[in-house]
Amino acid sequence: MAAAKQPHKKPAAPGAAAGPRSAAKLRRRAEEHLDGLTAAAAASPAPDDLAAAVHELRVHQIELEMQNEELRRAQLELDAQREKYLQFFDLAPVGYVTLSDKGLVGDANISAAHLLGVERQDLIGRPFSGFVLAPDQDVYYRHLKLLRQTAWPQACELRLQSVGAAPFWASLEWCLQNAGRGEPLRFHLTFTDVHEKVLAEEALRESEQKYRHVVERATDGIAVLQEDVVVFANEALARMSGYSVEEYEGRLFRDLAEEQKHGEMAERESRRLAGEDVPGAYEIDLVRADGTPYSVEVSAGIFTHEGAPADLLLVRDVTERRRVEAALQQSEALYRSIMSASPDDIGVTDLEGRVRMVSPAGLTMFGYEREEEVLGRALLEFLAPEDRERAQADVARLRQGVFTGPAEYHGLRADGSTFAVEVNSQFIRDANEQPSGMVFIVRDVTAR
Repeated sequence: MAAAKQPHKKPAAPGAAAGPRSAAKLRRRAEEHLDGLTAAAAASPAPDDLAAAVHELRVHQIELEMQNEELRRAQLELDAQREKYLQFFDLAPVGYVTLSDKGLVGDANISAAHLLGVERQDLIGRPFSGFVLAPDQDVYYRHLKLLRQTAWPQACELRLQSVGAAPFWASLEWCLQNAGRGEPLRFHLTFTDVHEKVLAEEALRESEQKYRHVVERATDGIAVLQEDVVVFANEALARMSGYSVEEYEGRLFRDLAEEQKHGEMAERESRRLAGEDVPGAYEIDLVRADGTPYSVEVSAGIFTHEGAPADLLLVRDVTERRRVEAALQQSEALYRSIMSASPDDIGVTDLEGRVRMVSPAGLTMFGYEREEEVLGRALLEFLAPEDRERAQADVARLRQGVFTGPAEYHGLRADGSTFAVEVNSQFIRDANEQPSGMVFIVRDVTAR
């Protein structure tokens, strides 16, 4: 009897290191597949040991085929993933490079080469610092040093020099690349063109500085209110009120006025913020830090401040103007009382000789009842025709500074009758000593 053959030992299949569980699963699938192939051969008798050997060989063959299929599928998936990430890398809208510890470019995408104006293969192995504009080199190396020391991501804006083109502002971001123990440091660097943004920001800063300079140098006070709270005040407003800029900010603007005006101011602001047609200019009395009152003229308008509606106030101190106006009114009242009490005709003309003001005695003297009948008419109309040419010559000499003293003419009354008058006249001059009108005093000298 022949010696019993040893059972055929299955050689280790590729990928067996994946673990007994995976191998058992693969063998079970192979055996299931083999059962279908050997169903017809089951009727043919064969020695047990030969059948077992054939069974093992066929199972092993099917396992290898399945493993090969799994490997090919895994390879295809790996290739697809690699192609996908290569496209992400190359077609990214930002420049992307890897840098060695010495700052040499190890890999770069198409956007990086395009932004720097070189072919990608010409970029590999070159120091990235060579593309940094000389005045910005310190910024570049300072952030690179911080990245090495802290391992924290770094970001900055600096100018890069593109080959064959003008320098441009770029936003750079660094981070460390994961490295094994003992491996040299490597860095990921992304950069984007932010030239237009930086130029726009610089223009905005220059504009803000210019308008801030204008606001600070303005002679009128300027304030910005939100819900009646002062969020900005310039130096001119602080000077006229006696408060500092810091004391102004955060205060309710209505608290700077007399208490009886608070309700009126609050109502005006709420109506303006609600979009109602409220007069933008008004005068109001405020109180200085030392308690003294002063008058201001306020011009208000609505604008958007930091995303919210705000009230812009232009404040002008009109205390002195009010004082002058009051003095002028008092002076005008005084002179009108003098004119009213004078027995002589006192009148004022403009430079063209048209009557602008006349006393009651003058109306009576020339036979008129109402001032409106006289105002706006030429002074010569109130003289007899034969005296008008001589009166014009006297006015011309007076304009030249030749004072001829009182002149006698024939006055012409409203009813057409004439009477003898003595006229004293003098030019009125403005602050520049230029004639602006003429004052005259007419006395009836018929009896004399």
